[in-house]
Amino acid sequence: TSVTFLAAAGVIQEKGDSSLRFQLHTSRPEELTAAAYAVTGSQVDLPVQLAGRASVQGRVDGALDQPRVAATLDVGAFTHQGRAWDSFSGRVEWSPRQVRVSGGRLAKGKAAVSLNATVQLENGRFTATSPLDAEVGVRDAALDDLSALAGVRLPATGVVTAQFKLRGSQKDPRGAGSVEVRRGAAWGEPFDSLRASLALEDGQVRVSNARLVKGKGAVSGGGAFHPEQRTFQLDLRGDNLSLADQRHWAAPDRRHSGNVALAFSGSGSLRADHSLERLTGEGSLTLRDVAVRGRAVADLRLLAKGAGDRLRLELAAGLLGSQVSGQAEVMLRERFPFQGRLE
Repeated sequence: TSVTFLAAAGVIQEKGDSSLRFQLHTSRPEELTAAAYAVTGSQVDLPVQLAGRASVQGRVDGALDQPRVAATLDVGAFTHQGRAWDSFSGRVEWSPRQVRVSGGRLAKGKAAVSLNATVQLENGRFTATSPLDAEVGVRDAALDDLSALAGVRLPATGVVTAQFKLRGSQKDPRGAGSVEVRRGAAWGEPFDSLRASLALEDGQVRVSNARLVKGKGAVSGGGAFHPEQRTFQLDLRGDNLSLADQRHWAAPDRRHSGNVALAFSGSGSLRADHSLERLTGEGSLTLRDVAVRGRAVADLRLLAKGAGDRLRLELAAGLLGSQVSGQAEVMLRERFPFQGRLE
């Protein structure tokens, strides 16, 4: 047609090896899906909406029951999950034993996502135990675009640069990499940057050398989470965090100021309702020079120690010129009942 061109040349043999070269150029893939529906009776839904032109060139070799396909793809502007991209290019090789993507590149302005991957197949099928080896690179990509590609929604935004190598299988994935997020925000609270090293092994996601910076303050540390067992481990330190830099506390009707320091080291697990259990660890929270509308209000230090399903708290504060201290014990279940005393 005027917008679709398909050509093929070669030999197809029922017995022996076949060899066929082909090329396809289109700006309306709907014509191809309509033709496939007319032949097979099955509806074909494309995951993208093409706004430019797509080209596929390659060849098919081998016996009909064990074909080998190798092709290069060049796709112009398109939309996926409501997010626009400028182009995709790469080379794909497929056989009943494996599929390989090399030189994959997804681009949008200055942003780019690269992909090289090999997956072993069982009679042309991908299974939970199929061995895989992949390398993904991200440069200056919007987190919104990446989350749309992955089919997830995140309460965060920012500009991402990352590298990750993955091996193993879907059942037992292993890998390592690093990520940097600039000009980010999480749950509506902006931050300057976030850097971390990531590792995936033994069913756990591990984070190390993490550092989140906002203004003159920073939070650093690491941890691990096991999705199946719902267990976690954390080691965090934060200092010089300004209340005036936090959007919630800096609202015009609040005008709070002060500095925050925090620390926590421990482990525990999450119930299905995301409440805590088997918490073991210690933490502290210190508020210095807290002021409301310019008036000095308090200095406060809170110590916490978790043991099983109990969290013990100790408070020492200077409040409006008075000294206040207290202790409390919180049960990490049954809507957090607690008992304690203040002096």
